[in-house]
Amino acid sequence: MIRISPDEEIRADITAGFGALLYPVLELIVITGVCWMAIGWMDRDQTFLDPGSLMRNGVVALWFVLVLLRFVLPVVAARRRRIIVTNQRIIARDAGLGSRVDAIYLSSIRHVGRKRKDITLSVAGLDHLVLLESVPKAKLVALRIEEGITQPVVF
Repeated sequence: MIRISPDEEIRADITAGFGALLYPVLELIVITGVCWMAIGWMDRDQTFLDPGSLMRNGVVALWFVLVLLRFVLPVVAARRRRIIVTNQRIIARDAGLGSRVDAIYLSSIRHVGRKRKDITLSVAGLDHLVLLESVPKAKLVALRIEEGITQPVVF
């Protein structure tokens, strides 16, 4: 759970948009169509296989596993990815069920760079850049971070 203190003002709260979910939805449609066409082909002739056959149940089980692995888990992971910019820090939670939450204080950020949907942060005390990949609304997030860097933090 992401905790924000009462004296912090949220400037941007971004999670994966519904556009990022388009590919899993298209995969779901294809997987469902192929599996259920196979089941329909098996059911076309009652002499070929009876409706409760092991092969038919196997295709239904395969469909369920594919839907779980290729649709449900990626959608849950994408929706859990979150970036919050407050007036004091950046809070980032990576995708996935067991993901951790990282916080970078705005007072330690020296420079913000953006290239398309990737945001790079130059943080004091680190010899490498911090990369936030595929950030939805990256231009807005970078702008909010830059605004927070230039404004003094009032406690």
